[in-house]
Amino acid sequence: MYNWDDVGYWLFSLNWTDSLLIAVQQDMNVVGTDMNTLMLTTPDPRWILSKIATMPGTNRVKIIKRDRGQGDNDSRVFSQRAIGYKSYTSPDLKTSGVNKVVEDDYSCKLPEEFYKWYKPTRESYAKKAKLAMRDELRRRNEARQQKRGRGRPPKSEN
Repeated sequence: MYNWDDVGYWLFSLNWTDSLLIAVQQDMNVVGTDMNTLMLTTPDPRWILSKIATMPGTNRVKIIKRDRGQGDNDSRVFSQRAIGYKSYTSPDLKTSGVNKVVEDDYSCKLPEEFYKWYKPTRESYAKKAKLAMRDELRRRNEARQQKRGRGRPPKSEN
């Protein structure tokens, strides 16, 4: 089993023409050769490439935050419910949908040792996203400045 955390950052649906993402989509056709389970996490599956989000045989799990309490009890603060759905498509491809297959209440509190390893990974994704935004804003600003410099000179008011 492989867990690809925050896949929406890496496989963002609006980047669907990126050659790397096209290669990833092609690899998904044969991913079963390398692993029997691939778990992708994202706040919303609509943020990832649709060909991956709607792959045949996909199981989707919706996580719901439960009563968080007032921080007085770890079992309430970290309480969540997972609801699992299995997708189906009819053989004639005319009907598709999901069936609920499992519900589970659990604690999302990670063991401290794991969290110490995991937190820097999460923070590195956030840092990469912020740097990408900064770089794009700089690129746009430079393009805007070049465009201003190449146009006709401003009209004189005489």
